[in-house]
Amino acid sequence: MNDNLNILLVAYYYPPPHGAGTGRPEFMARALRERGHEVTVLTRSYSGDKWEVETVRVHDPSYNCHRRGWRFAVWLARRLWVETADSLGSTQTILCAWYRRALRAGRQWVDENSPNLVMATYPPAETLTLGVELAKYAGCPLVADFRDGLVFEPVEGVLPRRFPQIQRKYLELETDVLDAATGVMAAHPALADYLKDRAPGKRVLWMPNGFDPRLMVPESPQAGRAGFHLVHTGRFGLSDPGCDPSLLVRAMAEMSPGKPPFCLHLVGKLSRRERRLFRPLERSGRARVHGSVPLEVSRAWQVHADGLLLAVSPARPSVIPGKLLEYLPMRAPILALAPPGAAAGIVSECGRGWVADPRDPGAIETALTEMISGKKPPGKRDEAAIARFAHPGLARELEAFLKGIVNTGKG
Repeated sequence: MNDNLNILLVAYYYPPPHGAGTGRPEFMARALRERGHEVTVLTRSYSGDKWEVETVRVHDPSYNCHRRGWRFAVWLARRLWVETADSLGSTQTILCAWYRRALRAGRQWVDENSPNLVMATYPPAETLTLGVELAKYAGCPLVADFRDGLVFEPVEGVLPRRFPQIQRKYLELETDVLDAATGVMAAHPALADYLKDRAPGKRVLWMPNGFDPRLMVPESPQAGRAGFHLVHTGRFGLSDPGCDPSLLVRAMAEMSPGKPPFCLHLVGKLSRRERRLFRPLERSGRARVHGSVPLEVSRAWQVHADGLLLAVSPARPSVIPGKLLEYLPMRAPILALAPPGAAAGIVSECGRGWVADPRDPGAIETALTEMISGKKPPGKRDEAAIARFAHPGLARELEAFLKGIVNTGKG
C-alpha cells in the first residue's frame, strides 16, 4: 500500500511574509514534505494569482493584510461596505471575494491533481468553508484545524458581539465543519476537549504550534549589556484585543529605581494606543520601542535577552500563544502575564519563569522585581517537558494522525 499523502492545505495566512498565524501551516507543510508527502497550499496573494510548484496563491482584492499606500483606501472602502451590510443583517466578510476566487482555483487544482486529503486551518472562517467544499468536490477526507476557537473562547470575539447573526453563522459553520470532517486538530488542549464534546466519535488531535530547534540565529542586536534587558517580541492587542499592557506600564512606572537598572525592549508592532501608553517609560529610559523587525532579528532578541515577557488575554485563558512556544527553548527566564490556564501551566510545569495575573499590578511588580534582581525562577527547568513542544516529535504525531485518517477511509 502506498502511504504517501497528496494533501491540499487551505491556509489564508501563509508566508511570505512571516507574521501572526503563518507559522502553524508553514510547519505542517514543511514537516509533511520532509517525510515524502505532497502538500500544496491554497493561500492568498496581494499581487495577482500565482500558480507555483507547491503553492496556489489567489489574489485577495481586499488587501486585508497589505494595507499600505493606495491599498489602504481599497481595504477601508470594503471594510465600510461590509460593516454597513452587516449592520443591516447580512453576514458578509471582507474576504468574501477572495473566497469565491479561491474556490474556483481550488476546484481547478483538484481536477488536475486528485488529492487524497484536504486540510483547512482556521482562522479565518473562509478557510473552513473552503475545506468543506473542496473535500466534498474531491471526494476525500477533510481534516479541520483550529489554531484558535471559532465559538469557544473566540479569537474573533468583537464581530460576533456586534452582530448576532455573525455569531449564529459561526455556530452553524462549526457544526457543518465538524459534521463534514473526518479528523479535527486543535492548538490548545481545552479547545481540543471542547471539540471532542461537540463532535463525539470524531478523531481529535491536540497539536500545539511548537518550536523548531534547528533554527539558526544571527548576531544579537546592540542592546547594550549594562543592566537587565527584558524583551517582548511581537504584538499585544493587535494580535489579541484582550492583551492590554496598561497594568504592566503602571507597575513599571511605580517601581522604585533599582540595581541593576532595567529596560523593556518592545520588538514588534504596537497600536497607537500602546505607543502612547509606553511613551512615559520611554522618556524615563525604562522602555525602548524598536518596531517591526525581520523574523531572524526578532529571534536574536529572544536569544540574547536577560528576560522574556509574555502577555496572555484574561478572556482566553486556554490559549497557548505561539510566542510562548518560541520562548520555551531560550536561555532567559519568562515573565508570563497570564491568567490561570494553559499558558501559565506550561510556564510553571516547564520551570521557565514567573507567572503573574495580568489584572494585578502588584503581582506584576513583585514578579518583575524578583526577575531583575537575579532571583532564581520558581521551579526547576525541565528539558523533557520543554521537548514535548519541539517540532520533530509533533511532526511524527501529525503524520501518524493524517495517515490514520486516510487509511481508515480506504478501508
